[in-house]
Amino acid sequence: MFGSTPKIETTILKLLREALPARSAKMDILPEMSLQKDLAMDSLALVAFAVRLGEEFEIDLMQFADRIGDTRTVNDVIVTAKHIIEQTKAA
Repeated sequence: MFGSTPKIETTILKLLREALPARSAKMDILPEMSLQKDLAMDSLALVAFAVRLGEEFEIDLMQFADRIGDTRTVNDVIVTAKHIIEQTKAA
């Protein structure tokens, strides 16, 4: 269901790219990039991404909700998602 860490990161980046506005879709995505400033993701794009993330990894978005305000960069998303996925695997 979850796969290895590199596969998880690849999937997260794929889902993130799908949620990006057209003007940002062809950019290289770097870990330090801001979701809103660098990638121009608005609140709707962030919600769409979070929903797809929950569907893809079969995780409860409520686990993600309390941390969503702290996710500012691509790396924040990867670290938070991996943490939640690991918690889900352990349960």
